[in-house]
Amino acid sequence: MSIWLAHHPPEEAERCTRVGGTHVCRRCLLLWPVTWILLALQVALRAPASHPLDLLLPLLLLPPVVEYVAVHLEVWTYHKQRILWLTPFLGMGLGRLFYRYMCAPLDDATLTGLAAVALPCAFAAWHHASTRQVPPV
Repeated sequence: MSIWLAHHPPEEAERCTRVGGTHVCRRCLLLWPVTWILLALQVALRAPASHPLDLLLPLLLLPPVVEYVAVHLEVWTYHKQRILWLTPFLGMGLGRLFYRYMCAPLDDATLTGLAAVALPCAFAAWHHASTRQVPPV
C-alpha cells in the first residue's frame, strides 16, 4: 500500500482516502489545509492576537478532540462521516491557536489551549498504538 501523509497501518486503511494511487489520511487531508489557510489569512489580514470571540475556541476544539480520543481509546468506532464534519472545526481552532502563538508565544490561554488539544490526543494515539494487535507477517 502506497502511503503519503498517512500514518495508519494497512489494517486501518479505512481511515484513508485514495488520491491517485496513494492512501492519504482522511483527517490530515482536511485538518492541515484548513489550519494553514486560516493561519495565512490571519497573517495577511493582520488579525488581532486576541479577540473576545477566542472564548469560543473550546466549542471548536472540544468535539473533534473528544471524537479522536474516544475512537483511539476504542470507546467509539471510526466513522468517516464524523471525521468529515468535525475535522474542519479542529482545523479552524488550531489555525487560530497557532496564530495566537505566533503573536504571543508565552500567552497562558494559548498554551493551555494547545496543551488541551495535544495532550489527550497524544495519550490516545500512544494508547492505541501500544495496544493494537499487529497481524502476523
